[in-house]
Amino acid sequence: MELSLQIFNYLNQPGSLWHTGLAQQLADRKLLDMSIIHPDDYTLSSCIANADGIRETNYLLPDTGNIHIVAPSKELNSFYQKHGLVVPPLDQGGSEQVATKVQRALAVFDKVDAVATFIRQIVKSVQILEASDSETDVSYSHPDIPFSIFFSVCQQDSPVGDLRVAESILHEAMHLQLTLIEGCCPLIEQNTKHTYYSPWRDEERPVRGVLHGMFVFRAILDFYLMISQLAVEKDIQAFLQNRISTIITEIKQLSDFGNSPGLTTDGKILTNKLKLSVNGEI
Repeated sequence: MELSLQIFNYLNQPGSLWHTGLAQQLADRKLLDMSIIHPDDYTLSSCIANADGIRETNYLLPDTGNIHIVAPSKELNSFYQKHGLVVPPLDQGGSEQVATKVQRALAVFDKVDAVATFIRQIVKSVQILEASDSETDVSYSHPDIPFSIFFSVCQQDSPVGDLRVAESILHEAMHLQLTLIEGCCPLIEQNTKHTYYSPWRDEERPVRGVLHGMFVFRAILDFYLMISQLAVEKDIQAFLQNRISTIITEIKQLSDFGNSPGLTTDGKILTNKLKLSVNGEI
């Protein structure tokens, strides 16, 4: 099926936000646009301006579809500083500990096969961030870095800790997918100055940022609703129910967002799909 038709169906028909058929086509199209013949030739540093030729140190995560942890590079310090990213050093011992935690978080997605497949289609590499404290999770992605995500790995060594890291991974993977969709199908009116209240930032934000927030948290909500139906321990269920309740409350505050003049027709279709499906689940 042609990519344009895949996107049309994705926007206009019910279905999961982590559509694996569409994700693979989007990834293949982007790699082709980047003149990358084989996915293994993709590197994070090659996507950053003036970073061509940097030799990356990568730690392969076994059984994850060739996802790598990228060690920090001093050549990328200007990028880190520009975007407010704190990237801790990663020595051999530290990399093994971090890799174990990331692998455990990725294993969370195995509870829903389609999500596990989607993550492996979209994410090629990850870089670890440092959070300000043990209760805070931070994550980041950039539209010019199509297959890499940045996130912190919490100190909490438990199944709930694994869920926290998994949420960051899914969050940023969904950002990457929506950016790839936007590259083929405009969702935001060109040069729009319109803003809308963001329940995640508690302030007016550009329309694109609000749409991305609604999209990624709707996907997280879907995932949490699915795994909450499985037999899980009480502390995990408590965490899931708290996040589900919080996200539903936040997305409900966007009930009129689909009327924003900053959205294209396709953007409004996607927004209303997200809004209506949430309301239908309450």
